[in-house]
Amino acid sequence: MNATMTLAEQLREETKSEHAATEKAMMPLLKSARDKDSYTRLLCAMYTYLKPVEDAVFRKIDTSHLPDQASRRTMGHMSNDLQALGSHDCTQNLAAELPVINTAAQAFGALYVLEGSTMGGQIVGGIVRKNLPQDLHHTRYFDSYGEQTRMMWGKFIGALNAFGEANPGTQEEVLSAARETFALFEKHLEAAKQG
Repeated sequence: MNATMTLAEQLREETKSEHAATEKAMMPLLKSARDKDSYTRLLCAMYTYLKPVEDAVFRKIDTSHLPDQASRRTMGHMSNDLQALGSHDCTQNLAAELPVINTAAQAFGALYVLEGSTMGGQIVGGIVRKNLPQDLHHTRYFDSYGEQTRMMWGKFIGALNAFGEANPGTQEEVLSAARETFALFEKHLEAAKQG
């Protein structure tokens, strides 16, 4: 581990392959989202994994770690998108295989994946709106932070690095949780494509 790198820099560097594999697994679902059923399928594939991960994260991270943590719960937006599409049945079938999140360090590793998806969400939302008819533009989740996205990412990175500095023995735990969160998300998306 490079001692001169921040925890956020280490995460970006050491999860590149898992991040790329997860994006690759999502692309077929995203590219095929051209009508109500296929867009619902994309959102369901995401929600059924990300919702229980988000719940687990915020059982271990509180306002002492992340003062604005309440505004970072974005799965409600996706649930609203699914309801607007007239389909929230999938919200009952949450993924069973989830990353281990028993500590604040593991929660920060998983939250790195969730928060990173808000950055990518701006791009995904644009693709969805381009490919779908106007009446299906239920993309509140992909626009979770709107114009505040970069600022929210910066604040998260600041909190992540502060946690790393205050808890220097936990870097590997954070990294391992981020890798596992990406890997299980990829596996979940691959299964959703088959289903």
